[in-house]
Amino acid sequence: MGKAIKNEIRLFRRTIYLPIFASLLLLAVHLYMGSYCVSPPVWVEPVLVAQRSQSLGLVAFLGTLVLSCFFCARLRDSGLEEAVRSSKHGLLRLLVSKGVVLLVFCALVCVSILIYDLVWMGRFHLPNAFLYSEFQAVLLHYFLPGIVAILLGMVLSLCCGQLAGYGVVLLTAFLVSPASNFLFVRFAEFLPVGHLKDLLVLFPVGDDYYPDALYGYPGEGFRFFQNIFWISLLLLPILWALRPKTGWKLVGSTILLALAIGAFPAAFYQIGSLNKANDAIVRETEYTRSSYTYYAEKNVRQEDRAADFSVSSYRMRAKIGLQLEMQVTMTVDQRRSTLDFTLNHNYCVERVQSGGKDLSFRRDGDYLWVQAEGAQEITLFYKGSNTTYYANGQGCFLPGYFSYYPMAGLWPTYDSGAQQLAKIHPDEKTHFELQVSAPYPVFSNLAEENGVFIGEAEALTLAGSPFGCMEEKGGRGHFFSSLQQGGKFDWKLFEEAVTRCAGQMGVEARELPEQFVAFILPMTPTLGNSAEVFSDSLVVTGHCDMDALAVAYLCKQYNMQEEKRPLLNLLGDIEGVDKAVFRYRTRLVRYSMAPKEVVYPFLYAKAQQRVGPQEAQKQVYRFLVDEGDRRDVQTFLEELCGFGEAVKEDEEALQAP
Repeated sequence: MGKAIKNEIRLFRRTIYLPIFASLLLLAVHLYMGSYCVSPPVWVEPVLVAQRSQSLGLVAFLGTLVLSCFFCARLRDSGLEEAVRSSKHGLLRLLVSKGVVLLVFCALVCVSILIYDLVWMGRFHLPNAFLYSEFQAVLLHYFLPGIVAILLGMVLSLCCGQLAGYGVVLLTAFLVSPASNFLFVRFAEFLPVGHLKDLLVLFPVGDDYYPDALYGYPGEGFRFFQNIFWISLLLLPILWALRPKTGWKLVGSTILLALAIGAFPAAFYQIGSLNKANDAIVRETEYTRSSYTYYAEKNVRQEDRAADFSVSSYRMRAKIGLQLEMQVTMTVDQRRSTLDFTLNHNYCVERVQSGGKDLSFRRDGDYLWVQAEGAQEITLFYKGSNTTYYANGQGCFLPGYFSYYPMAGLWPTYDSGAQQLAKIHPDEKTHFELQVSAPYPVFSNLAEENGVFIGEAEALTLAGSPFGCMEEKGGRGHFFSSLQQGGKFDWKLFEEAVTRCAGQMGVEARELPEQFVAFILPMTPTLGNSAEVFSDSLVVTGHCDMDALAVAYLCKQYNMQEEKRPLLNLLGDIEGVDKAVFRYRTRLVRYSMAPKEVVYPFLYAKAQQRVGPQEAQKQVYRFLVDEGDRRDVQTFLEELCGFGEAVKEDEEALQAP
C-alpha cells in the first residue's frame, strides 16, 4: 500500500494541471484568511470570520471536488482501469491510495485555516477553552465536507463519462451555491424544497452571519450527521464498483444504508443554527428567515392591545439542547374564557393544559389565544429556536424584552422602521420560578436557590455559553463573554452617574436593588438596537455612555411615559455605537415624511444651538420624569428649539415679492 501511495504522489506531481490547481486553491485560502488577519473589518470581534464564510466554504468544497474528479479520472484516461481490475484488490488499493493523497491535501487546507485561527487567538489573547470550538468548526465546516467532495469525485470518475462527470460537477456547484436559491424559491410554496436545500449545503452558510463572542464558532452538531449521511451514501457505488464477493457487498451495503438512514433525519436538524443565510426559501419552521423577510415581506399581523388580566406567577422548566424546550405554568389573576399572549412565532406550541385537561388554542404569527374556560392556571408545552435571540447547544441569549415565554397581551413584535424585532416592556413585576437544564452554565437576573432561579422581576433574562462568565460582588453582578473585548461593567461609575444625573433631573437618586445584574451584549450586528434597562437588570454593551444609561435607569424608576422613550437616544448612547445627526433644511424636515430617527436628532441639535448644550440636556431630563407634561416628543423639541419661529420666517420669506 505504501508503494501505491508513493506512485500516486508522483502521478499527482507529474500531471502538471493538478499541482497548479491545488496551489491556486491553497493560495485563495491564504489570501482570504490573511486579508482578515492583517486588516480585519471594523466590526470584527475576536471570533474569527473564517468559520462563517459561505464564499470560503464554497471555494474549498468545489475546489476539492474538481481536484478529485481530475485526479481520479486519470484512472480511466491512462488505461489503468482494466489493468487494476484484473488483480484481486487492485482497484481498492488504487482508490485508497488516491484517497489518501487527496485527504492529505484536504487536511492541508484545514491546517492552513487552523493556523490563521490560532494566530488570531494569540493576537486577542483568547482563552484556551476556545480551542475546542475552533477544532470542532474546522472539522465540521471544512474537513468532513472535503471528504464528501473527494468521494463524490471518485464516484463520478467510476460511474460517469467525462462529459457526464463535468455536467454533474456543474450541477453540484449550482445546487450548493446561493445561485440555486432563485430556483428553490419558486417551488417552495407547494413543495418542501427547503429541506432539500438544507441537505445539500454542508459548509458554513450565509455571508449574513456575523461572529458572536457568546455563541462562539457555529459548529453545530447536526453537520456531523449531515456529512455522515453523504459519506455513507457515496461509499455505496464505490463498494459495488470493487470486486469483493456478493455476500460482502450485501453486508457492506447494509451497514452503509443503516448509517445513511440513521443520519438522514439529523441532516434536517438545522434548528438553532445562527449562521443560516436569509435564502428566502419557505420552510415549515421559520428560523432560517431574517426578521425583515418574515415580518415585512409576509406582512405579518401586528397588534398593540394590553391584556384584561395579568400573570401573577410563572413556573418554568427549560431544557436547552438542539433547541429550547419549555414547560411554562402560569397563574392569572382573572377568570377569562379566552387568554391572549405574545409568544414568538419560532416556538411551536405542542399543547396547552389545565388540571391535566387539554385546552384548545389558536396561533397567528407571534400571538396565541387559549380557550381557558375560566381556568386560572394553565400550562404550555412548546419548543423552538430563534436566530437573533438564541438558545441551543452553542449558547443562550434570551433578554427579558423578547417573547421567548408567553407574555400577557398582544404586543408589537417587529419595528419596521429599524427593521428588527421590537422590544416588549412589561410594567408590573411578576413572580418567577425557573429550572434550567443546559450543557453549559446559565445565568439570570434572579437569585439562584438550590439550582432554581426564583424571585420577582418585570421580565426574565437568560444568558449562558461555554465562554460566559458571571462576576458577582455584594449583590451586583455582570455577565459577559470571556472572548469579548470591553466586556467589563464598572458599577462604581454607574452609581456615580446615577447620582449626578438625578441631581440634574431634580429627582432623588434611589439606591440600586440588592439583586442587580448587568448583561453585556455579545457584539454582533445581528442584535442591532438591543440594549435595554429594567428596574433590576441591564442589557447593555461594554462601551455604553454611563450618563445615558443612568438617565434611562432613573426614567425607569420614575415610570417614564412610553411615548417619551425616543428621547433617551438623544442624550447619549447605551448601544456603544455613534449615531449620525442628519442635517436637513428646517422647512424640509417639518413638512416631509422624514422618519423620527432623522427629525428628533435634528431638532435636538437646533435646541443645543439655541439654549446651549447643558440647558437643552437639563430641559430634556426634566421633561422625561415630569408625569404632568403630556406634550408629545416632537412638540416638546420644536418648542425647545424655537422651531415654529424658524418655520414662520421661512414662510414669510417665500411669500415676500
